Amino acid sequence: MKADWRNLDVDRTWQRLVSVITDSFAELEQVDSSSYYIRSAWRIREYPFRTLRHRLVVKRGVSDEFSLRVLLESQAALRTPGAEYNDENFPPTRGVFASDSETIRFLQDQL
Repeated sequence: MKADWRNLDVDRTWQRLVSVITDSFAELEQVDSSSYYIRSAWRIREYPFRTLRHRLVVKRGVSDEFSLRVLLESQAALRTPGAEYNDENFPPTRGVFASDSETIRFLQDQL
């Protein structure tokens, strides 16, 4: 997502970005408006044989032209009744839910 940095209303763009993200990922883990960095908390979905978790990471690109990089992190763990999970139980996966893909497309359309 790119825009002309000189003509950008920074506060309005930031507010819109946070609003769009929190519509789908209600809890934010880390937010820094000065660097345009947002990381949502994990959204966990449990199924009979596995547990999936997803979070959204948004950060400003490194070029002089204003751009945002959006990353959806997806991880899956085999479900073990009564077991406690830690980060090592969740290797990355390519599984992406349609609602998460829609959030990313909506971000691209709105900004």
